[in-house]
Amino acid sequence: MSAEIIAVPRQHQIPAGAMGPDPVTLDVRAHLVPCETGLVLVDTGMDLSGEAIDNALVAAGASWSDCPTSC
Repeated sequence: MSAEIIAVPRQHQIPAGAMGPDPVTLDVRAHLVPCETGLVLVDTGMDLSGEAIDNALVAAGASWSDCPTSC
């Protein structure tokens, strides 16, 4: 499992009218932070599929079960 903080880049589309007349694309990040008992997921909650986080966990040699409820 990775011992470094892993940034999980994602893009989030804000629809037209929410922040002005045109749609806006934001770059957002979730982070996987190592701790004594696994990884802590710091997430913006903007990616409902979770696919980018799934891929980052695999790349870190970890799984969702390595993200405890507290560290």
